Amino acid sequence: MINDSRAPTERERKDLRDRLARLDSMRGSVAKATAALADLATKPSFTEVRVRKDFVYQVDAPPGDWSDRRLPPRELRPPAAQLVSPRGASLRLFLTGLFEAQARGRQGTHPANPRPLRAAGSGQSWVDLLASDARPAMSGRIFMNVADKKLRQLRNTLDRLVGADLIALPNAHLRGLKRYENFRLQNEAGTRRNGPNIKYELPKSTDVDIFSLPVDFFTKGWIHVLEDTEILFILMLAHYAAKTSDGGIRIDSETRLLHHGIGRDAYEAHFMLDWLNLVYVSPDPLRKAKGRIEGFTTGSQPLPHALRLLPEGFTAEAMPRVEAEIEYQLSRA
Repeated sequence: MINDSRAPTERERKDLRDRLARLDSMRGSVAKATAALADLATKPSFTEVRVRKDFVYQVDAPPGDWSDRRLPPRELRPPAAQLVSPRGASLRLFLTGLFEAQARGRQGTHPANPRPLRAAGSGQSWVDLLASDARPAMSGRIFMNVADKKLRQLRNTLDRLVGADLIALPNAHLRGLKRYENFRLQNEAGTRRNGPNIKYELPKSTDVDIFSLPVDFFTKGWIHVLEDTEILFILMLAHYAAKTSDGGIRIDSETRLLHHGIGRDAYEAHFMLDWLNLVYVSPDPLRKAKGRIEGFTTGSQPLPHALRLLPEGFTAEAMPRVEAEIEYQLSRA
């Protein structure tokens, strides 16, 4: 664990307090959505969700002169990095879509989507699979309950995923909610430079350039309580973990920025993930608190952190684990 001796700064403490309050407001919604996802993971063989590397990694660096002070625009980043948002649900919804399709589908097929946006009866809908901090409220002269607000968020999220060419709308010619029914997943590569994207195909066990997330990431609630930047960091590490067995993953800043679309601020998500025992971070011994490098003026160069994803960490229930860690960090002087 890194920086365990450094207490949070005042700004970090405010962010942690805000996050704790937001989690508290989501408690019931997270519990219901997590239970709904767990109900789908009934096949004994369904232990991981496979993701194609194109979702999180782009082979060609984007054209232009980019740095951590001047990040590439969203459209020049990999799809996962494009979807990151402080309060949006696009990244979580797309990953949930992969989970849902793989939970019920067969390898090598193009999955249909019979699940309704909002169920009229007792069946589970897409709204049921997403957690939200929505509260009943007036919108102008219209009262909106939680279900209405979640449905509006779902529609907005689907529009964003359509814009990224990560889903298609077979009923785009219809009006209202019917426009979004039976939406179809597209390949994880998203928008292509030449021509439209292709239909999503359930990965086969023999496919290459695939990485995986443990099913516990979804069924224990992590998909709902982690920030987008933390999810993106996990996706990046999972991509490399599929290629190495020694656990010593080092990602230089150029690769992080140009091939993963992750800026320095987003990269610092590793602090919380390390505290939660989801990621093990071993820093360069020369690297001091706040990133300073011992001996830097004499020519020493820092090494990237050595990183390791800890899949066993996802077996814990996410909500109490995250709340306990935030409370501990806030208690430190």
